[in-house]
Amino acid sequence: MRYGLVRLSRASTAYPPVPSDVVLLVNFGSLPRCRRRAIVKAPMAKTRRAARADLRNSLWKYRKRMGFTQREVAAVLAHVSPTYLSHLERGDKLPSLMTALRLEILYRVPVAFLFAEHYARLKAAIREKEERLRIRGGGYDAAS
Repeated sequence: MRYGLVRLSRASTAYPPVPSDVVLLVNFGSLPRCRRRAIVKAPMAKTRRAARADLRNSLWKYRKRMGFTQREVAAVLAHVSPTYLSHLERGDKLPSLMTALRLEILYRVPVAFLFAEHYARLKAAIREKEERLRIRGGGYDAAS
């Protein structure tokens, strides 16, 4: 039997009812091939697009500003291919810490500028958690 994970994009009509945005384990062996494709492709494509929107960055802008091609950047960074760099610029993938630091050095721009949206989201989330800790009294005391 072949099993696969399927993300539901809206409320299911299955019994028992399944809430939206839940990942299910489906037995694909019991379904005709055409039905398998419909189940797998539609939700995954939508999920991939939504994920890409979350990974926006300024890598392309700063690479162009420095006048480099993807091949040149890949050669300077070592262990990075032009294809991988393309995935980073499109937002398909996030770089490792070492790659992000190398990009910072090469483009002469802080990582927070290269990934400004990520930085802003992380900063807001951390500040919110920090504030909750302070309000509950379980956090650190800035005066100490």
